[in-house]
Amino acid sequence: MTTLDTLSTANPDRGEVANAALAMADFDAKSGDYAMALDWLGVAAQHRELTPEYRTKKTTWENGWGRAAADTRDAVAAAALTLIRRALVEGAQLTRETLEREASIHLAAPRAEAMLTLDAVAQRLGVAALA
Repeated sequence: MTTLDTLSTANPDRGEVANAALAMADFDAKSGDYAMALDWLGVAAQHRELTPEYRTKKTTWENGWGRAAADTRDAVAAAALTLIRRALVEGAQLTRETLEREASIHLAAPRAEAMLTLDAVAQRLGVAALA
């Protein structure tokens, strides 16, 4: 099996690059990172035509990524808006702890994982890292 470690360093064969990209796409999709999996499929497609199997995977991953990304964005927005509302209406103080708690609730994830997700969304939107 071709992996990124097995690619020849001088001038890899186009098929070898495509195989490595497809392996990485499958790896990322297994972990739920459909956006990255789609990026790898794009790399593979630059080196050879995608097989029917990978065209099907591409469609599946596009549908899964769009839904998952929208759900994540909605959860991050809900956490942020909840904190903004509490600060404006109730006079609550915004702290990292309250942000962690709200992110954890809205993302249904442990606090550390929720903060990583929140930080990734913030950076994707051009907001500096929160940590």
